[in-house]
Amino acid sequence: MMAEATATINVCIKKGMLSQRRKERKERKNSLIVSCVVRGALLLFLVLFASLRETLPEMKLLIHVCCAPCLIGPLEALRQEGMQPGGFFYNPNIHPFLEFRKRVKALRVFLEKDALPVEIIAEYGLELFMREVYRPDRRERCRNCHFLRLRRTAERAKEMGFNAFTTTLLGSPHQDHELLRESGERAAETASVSFLYRDFRPLHERSREVARRRQLYLQPYCGCCFSEYERFRDTGRELYRGSGPR
Repeated sequence: MMAEATATINVCIKKGMLSQRRKERKERKNSLIVSCVVRGALLLFLVLFASLRETLPEMKLLIHVCCAPCLIGPLEALRQEGMQPGGFFYNPNIHPFLEFRKRVKALRVFLEKDALPVEIIAEYGLELFMREVYRPDRRERCRNCHFLRLRRTAERAKEMGFNAFTTTLLGSPHQDHELLRESGERAAETASVSFLYRDFRPLHERSREVARRRQLYLQPYCGCCFSEYERFRDTGRELYRGSGPR
């Protein structure tokens, strides 16, 4: 009796083990099938995506360039997206005159090692800036300044056959993005061309790192005389401290 019971138990155990193995094999098979299907779908997507990129024309984008360092990160990112960028330096807000020259020079130095086509408006714009931009309220000055530069960029983009325009100002953590976006969209509507808004601020440190490595001039303030005042008013730079021991 005991022997029969033991035999029966052993048979049941073997059947259970066989059933478990079959279940495990089935699960492995199903997992393999799912894995193959996912890989196949991914491969098909990549092939279709590559084919689509080949058939679609590259987006021609005109970048308003505020300075050479701020151009670096956004330019890298936009090229990686497959865009065909061009540059437009138009900044009548930069003062004084020698500061303006420094920034134009830095951009030309950058372009010695980069084939980006850039149109540089090297005319000093003090009178235009004071006439078009000055307002007692800081926010209104910034709004007018952004619009002045982006409107000209939008018009140039339309004239040169670009699909859209953007600005390197979007990479600065010191700029008001709400104002920038508003001005960009107004300029786009004025010139009948699209404005590409991107938050390039995460690329700011990358831009400065590369600029330092390439020994490009890094400006200490935004550009206008008001921003220069705000930058240095609470510092001791250039203050006379007497001729005695320091």
